[in-house]
Amino acid sequence: MSFFTTTILFIALFFSGCSTLFNSTDKTVEEKKIIYKNVTNEIDFLKERGEKSLEEGYYTSAATDFKMVNYYKDAPVIPIEKIEDIQYKAKISSKYHYERGMKLLHTNKKEALIEFNKMVQNDPSYKDGKEQFNKLRTDEQIVPFLASLEKSVNDQLKKNFFTINALAKLNRSTLQLLEYNHESTIASTAKNIIKDHQKEMIDESVSLYNEQKFDVALEHFQLLKEIYGKDKTVQKYLDKYAFKKEVETKLKLAKHSLNTRKYPLAIKYSESILEIDPNNNEAKNILINATNKHKAILPHLLYKGITYYNKHELNNALKIFQSILEMDPTNPTATVYIKKITQQLETIKCLK
Repeated sequence: MSFFTTTILFIALFFSGCSTLFNSTDKTVEEKKIIYKNVTNEIDFLKERGEKSLEEGYYTSAATDFKMVNYYKDAPVIPIEKIEDIQYKAKISSKYHYERGMKLLHTNKKEALIEFNKMVQNDPSYKDGKEQFNKLRTDEQIVPFLASLEKSVNDQLKKNFFTINALAKLNRSTLQLLEYNHESTIASTAKNIIKDHQKEMIDESVSLYNEQKFDVALEHFQLLKEIYGKDKTVQKYLDKYAFKKEVETKLKLAKHSLNTRKYPLAIKYSESILEIDPNNNEAKNILINATNKHKAILPHLLYKGITYYNKHELNNALKIFQSILEMDPTNPTATVYIKKITQQLETIKCLK
């Protein structure tokens, strides 16, 4: 009996009042908290595992985990309709993978094993699928292949020293093994070890980020994403890194635009930074600097725009006046000329 099952049974007896063996007076408040925390953690684990199984197309496993969540929460926290839909998909999926497995059985035994493995995970009672799965695992070509996959996982486990890269490698090897044999005990052991290191690896990566070792931290979080999927902390730091890179990129563009006297662009980039990072002092300074310098050249720009207009270079004039409005949206001269130029360009277009 698993720790989870044992704990749940204990809790049921402990709080039901149906057994004098587990009277609530026998436990301290701290002991009760520990038990409750363990059960809560396991329920969260079931929910997370169910979502992962659902994502990978193992529908029966997902439905089973979701049912357990509802059972122990004593409420349909996972909607009944969702579970029923998953169970329906399990039936469709088992039929699909069985038929594919039978087609591949005599042409590609490894691929056939993958299909029967998926079928068994969805409905082990479908036709003779379980029998085909077990028979294929004892095939003279498949036995050494599975043995090599298990050896790869086992060799990594024997090292008993896990860095983030080692865990990522172990995770890949484990997933490959599970693709062919979801019943592998070695794979189950590896999955438990990978999960046991989750907090340690995340804490280590967070420390790297806080020490401003951003590139190394990013590599770690990307591997953690690969290993632990939708972990909220991992995603949070990946989002923070993406935000940081976006700000850095826009700052470079804003500085370059300012240095090359492309003031409207400098203003645009600095404003976009301040939309997502309102307290960014560097962007504030660029915005002020670019705005002041652009205002200072407004008379020159107006003169240049009018000159283009008088030379009938309408498109060039339009660009100049539009750049003026980007800086000074209420500028009356630019507004008037843009209206005149637009009308003239429309007239020219109609005459062609």
